[in-house]
Amino acid sequence: MAIRPRLKRAPAAQGQPQVLALPPSMRLGDAGTLHDRMMHMAATAHQVRVEGAAVREIDTAGLQLLCAFAADVRRRGAELIWDHPATVLCEGARRLGLAHMLGLPHSV
Repeated sequence: MAIRPRLKRAPAAQGQPQVLALPPSMRLGDAGTLHDRMMHMAATAHQVRVEGAAVREIDTAGLQLLCAFAADVRRRGAELIWDHPATVLCEGARRLGLAHMLGLPHSV
């Protein structure tokens, strides 16, 4: 019988979301450090609140990184909550058909 690894949860209370404040630039060159933070948070949080108001520029790589993060958070049974996603983020996601995958609000 194979033993499956257990998914670890955050030590924080379930009612307190961890906050991921997105930087102004979400481009390929900015992805490295953000990726590490996002993957750690996805692995440990019960709830993640993504603050997206600061985003001023985003490319396909930035949107792909957000999609991987959102999918990982949900796969682990956690909740992803958007807090004021920037218009540029929402428009880019909609143009590429990723708004639903990211769980972005419909009216932004």
